[in-house]
Amino acid sequence: LYRLEKWMSPHLTTISRAFCAEEYILDTDQLLSEIKVINEATKSIPVKKRPKPYLHTLDVAALYPSIRPEEAMKSIRVALGRDSTTAQNTKDALIEFSQLIFDLSYVKCKDKCYKPLVGIPTGGCNSRQTADILLHSLVEVVKDDIKLWKFIKLLKRFIDDFFGLWTGTVRQFHQFVDQLNSASAPFGIKFGDFEIGHTVNFLDVTLYIDSEGIIQYKLYKKPTDSRLYLKTSSFHPPHIFDSVAYSQMLRVWKRNSTEETAKSDLDELVEDLIKCGHQQSTLDQLKEKMLHNQSTQREDKPVVKDTITAIINYSAESKELKALLKDLEPDIQKLSGIDTQVLVACRKGQTIGSKTVKNGKLCHTENMNQLSQRCGSSNCKGCKLLCNTGEIFHVNGKDIAVPNRFNCKTRNALYIAQCKICHDKPEDNTYGGQTVQPFHKRVNGHRSCFVPDKIETIEKSALAEHCHYKHGSQDLDLNNFKFMIYNRVNAIDLNRHESRLITGLRTNVLGLNRMNIQK
Repeated sequence: LYRLEKWMSPHLTTISRAFCAEEYILDTDQLLSEIKVINEATKSIPVKKRPKPYLHTLDVAALYPSIRPEEAMKSIRVALGRDSTTAQNTKDALIEFSQLIFDLSYVKCKDKCYKPLVGIPTGGCNSRQTADILLHSLVEVVKDDIKLWKFIKLLKRFIDDFFGLWTGTVRQFHQFVDQLNSASAPFGIKFGDFEIGHTVNFLDVTLYIDSEGIIQYKLYKKPTDSRLYLKTSSFHPPHIFDSVAYSQMLRVWKRNSTEETAKSDLDELVEDLIKCGHQQSTLDQLKEKMLHNQSTQREDKPVVKDTITAIINYSAESKELKALLKDLEPDIQKLSGIDTQVLVACRKGQTIGSKTVKNGKLCHTENMNQLSQRCGSSNCKGCKLLCNTGEIFHVNGKDIAVPNRFNCKTRNALYIAQCKICHDKPEDNTYGGQTVQPFHKRVNGHRSCFVPDKIETIEKSALAEHCHYKHGSQDLDLNNFKFMIYNRVNAIDLNRHESRLITGLRTNVLGLNRMNIQK
């Protein structure tokens, strides 16, 4: 069902946004853009004649468990009927798959599966789109039946959270909520929480109407918000901490419509960041940078005809080098004779992981199981093919013992495969190969060629070709081979070492390795 929902999600997202465009908002930024448009229209009216409506919010109680699947399906059909961009066969599939998801969805807890008795899946990929479509259908149905709806001058919605302007009285708004709940009952929807006044909290902003009838806003912080940010004592590059602080400052600034409230929230943010280990001097510089960027208009940058990119390893001197190259940019332009921009790209510096876990000298991909070359993973198909440590491969008069240093996860490996059906014969039963990727993935590549009745696929693998032509299709199975990882070398030396292995074992003459004959 999850993959089915992933396919449906982009289609339903496009359809739901078009269907709900009248009241739909994506995030706080879109809401604030709508409010700025309203404020511009209000400013054109003389102050004494400006209306001062109430602000209100509505919230659906237990949204997803309250949605009735049959009503959701009706709303989805209405939305698909109005859509003119989606192919009909896709619409039919969306209807059928939506019903299938409603019928078969379940929750797994402690090895037991539970099927919901009411509502739609809470964590489904398409639950939000379904809720958007149903709530918009609800609004279309009930607004003509509720006489008090005429007092709503603006209605915007983020999923199940409504925000709007109310021109009636507070008492009338309470009556409106009662009527709305009665009209919404057939849909299974009930508006439990609501707020009305000249100040309300919606999403992450507090909205209020000032003395001139303009809607202002400031950052809203929930009482449970601990304001804990990434501590500077954690192992991250220095620029990460600066980025966290700068982005939070920028968010505070954008969530405030007045400079007074913005500076107050910025001061509070700085105090919280200091508690997390940030330095006051650094925060002051970031704050000044942010205020400067927001107060000045960016000039159009000249067209750069050429770009020089300098790639360096990240270090403490990276900032100084960037500043130096920036200062030298005019000189570089004079020397080159064209408008040139110098960019500095920093590679990720060394970490604990790169020094230990990924360091070949400190952490070999050796086999921790000294008895075999198997990695021990429960889902590894390569383990079944590898041999025990010390087992002997007899290849054209040479005896090769299975080493214990490697396993299924070894990369850049040389390996030997030997047919178990004809292992007692001295020739044409052994293959030598190489792989850059982990050994178990290379084995899967061989396995994919063991396809009955598909000669072109079989001939892509010397092992599959041997089974097919030597033993017949009844023995076309990779499990008829046993494998050993012979050695591990540097990737650039794989071809040379593979050639030595094949030549030394003579598997290109008396074996399964194919010979390249040239005139």
